[in-house]
Amino acid sequence: MQVGLRTVLVFGGNGFLGLEFVRQAIDSKVAVTVVHRGTNYWGADRVLSSPAVRTVLCDRDSLSSCRGLRAGKQVYDWVVDFSARKGDDVDQAIRALLRDRSAKAYMLISSEAVYAPVLAFKRVGLTEDAYVRPASMNPLQRLIAGSDEYISNKIAQEAALLEYNGSICVSAVRLPYVLGPRDTSYRLAALLLLLEAGEASLSPASHVPISFVDVSSVASALLHLMRLTAGGSSPPGC
Repeated sequence: MQVGLRTVLVFGGNGFLGLEFVRQAIDSKVAVTVVHRGTNYWGADRVLSSPAVRTVLCDRDSLSSCRGLRAGKQVYDWVVDFSARKGDDVDQAIRALLRDRSAKAYMLISSEAVYAPVLAFKRVGLTEDAYVRPASMNPLQRLIAGSDEYISNKIAQEAALLEYNGSICVSAVRLPYVLGPRDTSYRLAALLLLLEAGEASLSPASHVPISFVDVSSVASALLHLMRLTAGGSSPPGC
């Protein structure tokens, strides 16, 4: 581990991707504070019982009044948010952290779903710059963005995040479909059962504009990005 990354605050580190991130952070000798609602997914308590982990039970809907986000004068090198469900969740979290001056950088785990309004016009060669902010969307893009709750919530989360650009280092990581152990979406299990029952078929990969990534690879990549910043090499926007 590079010198510099010492403390991380994790929102939602008790299930699937968040829990794998916490597990790898512990292995990397990083002190972790985990904020979650109290659900024990897939034996999360076995990971969170590590001496390197401090657990804070809070609901995202009342995060502004949550006590325990900060331990003494501790300042987190990074905050990573796996559990935001709407834009207000991100807004509350960052305002609370800025109020206490307790974090240097904030990473939102977003989704490639934010590109849905763009895909109505262009289906190949998408880049990060293809993302369209809500204020710049044309009527059709607004209709597409509002037609799916998951898409509209992810777009709202990123919009809330960008409001604080300049006040704190902010990053949004747009993930494709994530697969691996402790998958709380049961996505892979459902697919395998459908295949076994003969009720699903796999199309050639070249015909399906979709991608998958392993949960352990994502957690490893997130830690790598954090080490770069904590070590003094800042990513764009920081």
